[in-house]
Amino acid sequence: MKFKAIVSKGKHGHMIDIIIVTYNAKNHLKRCVASIKRYTRNYRMTIVDNHSCDGTAEYLGSLRDVRLIRNGKNVGFSKAANIALQRTSGDYVVFVDDDARVVTRNWLPHLYRQIKGNPRIGIVGCKVILPNQRILCSDYFFYPAKDIRIGEIDQGQKNYVRECDALAGTCWLMRRQVFDQIGGFDESFFPDGFEDIDYCLRARLAGFKLIYDGKVTIVHDNLHRWGLPGKKSAGRLTFQKKWKKAIRRFPLSDSHPFDKDYYDGILLLNQKKFKSALHKFIKLERLDKRFSLPIYAALAYEGLGQDGRAVQSYRIAIKQFRKYASLNPLRILAYYRLSLLYRKMGLCSESISLAKAALRCCPADRFPWLQKYEL
Repeated sequence: MKFKAIVSKGKHGHMIDIIIVTYNAKNHLKRCVASIKRYTRNYRMTIVDNHSCDGTAEYLGSLRDVRLIRNGKNVGFSKAANIALQRTSGDYVVFVDDDARVVTRNWLPHLYRQIKGNPRIGIVGCKVILPNQRILCSDYFFYPAKDIRIGEIDQGQKNYVRECDALAGTCWLMRRQVFDQIGGFDESFFPDGFEDIDYCLRARLAGFKLIYDGKVTIVHDNLHRWGLPGKKSAGRLTFQKKWKKAIRRFPLSDSHPFDKDYYDGILLLNQKKFKSALHKFIKLERLDKRFSLPIYAALAYEGLGQDGRAVQSYRIAIKQFRKYASLNPLRILAYYRLSLLYRKMGLCSESISLAKAALRCCPADRFPWLQKYEL
């Protein structure tokens, strides 16, 4: 069945409302809108401008086929999205971030196929990558509310379709029934986010399922327009406070089996159960060599007092990170821990070289955080 025929059957005259909330991202928004127009048919687009002052208003004024909602101030994503939800009527709603771009042909029909046959599926999300082809997020854990593979180069390792714990709000297709049943986004998360993960948990409590479709890819420029880089966001703190007592209602059983074992291994590592953690990571590395697991094995070897093997694993990890991963905290941790081991072994020049490499990537005041193994 062709998607064009499906869309025409919506009880409101159309089925798909695409909603974009924007704030001071004119050039990114242009690319976002252009990509949607290039790869999408049969939809209605609504853009909510949170009082941008970078020329966005003039650009939006030039668009003739887009419904515009202008706010008198920056009210944040949640409130702006709620306004758009109240003023649209499609049976399905697509949210796309203003700094994201569609790159998969037939992306919308593909997401729709995942949701159309089961009324209990409330939201379908997709893989989100950075412009440098690194994975930004895919199917999320509800705790610690992040994708544990962030920064890895996309090699197809998350191209599956499955039910998941939570989805990043960069791009998702939602059944309007979810909004009708649980209401809009929680506006208390402004300005630091986490309203998407919160909404996923609320949808799950209401009985809806979440589906991740890794065959659809969105490129996200990942603009940071709020919060402080490197600091724990107010949104994260709000999320943790809100869900602290209810978090046990969301077991990890929905996660991909590989990710589940990966998470369990990290948990064992943080509990200082180094032998069990090492067995877990060795098993996972045998299953799939596309992932940079030596960093975890190195931490386990170090915890067991096997410094020689730890050094070897740290060196392998650094080599893999240079090739496959971005400058994320795990790469910095590898530099830092290997530097300490070299100093312990009396290799001063090697230790200093690695310490400088760590410093180039991360301020010195972050080292206590790294040393505590808070992964």
